[in-house]
Amino acid sequence: MIGDWVYVHEPECRGHQIDYICLMDEEVGADGELYSPDDLRPIPLTMELLERNGLYQLYTDFYDLDMFEFNDGLFRAVYSNCEFSDIPDQSVLISYVHELQHFLNHLLINKEIEL
Repeated sequence: MIGDWVYVHEPECRGHQIDYICLMDEEVGADGELYSPDDLRPIPLTMELLERNGLYQLYTDFYDLDMFEFNDGLFRAVYSNCEFSDIPDQSVLISYVHELQHFLNHLLINKEIEL
């Protein structure tokens, strides 16, 4: 998805943010360069990254978002709507930064992730 953070080629390289996707030519653009989707690698989610971005516990007047380390490298994200009690909590398991970005997007939480 455009805006996703990924590694290009090897994890030793810094992360790149996807800014272009062309399905016909099977190209993905990141930071002004074009890559094959095979060159992309997911960025593992860490507790340090969650804390640095203020996502370990995010409480607002409208919702609560809690992240728990479920297993080594696997996190459970729990979203609770505080405005409407008839909306059930949502919970997903997340291992990678782009999965967290997709979940936040699904919840309409506009939070920029910084590596």
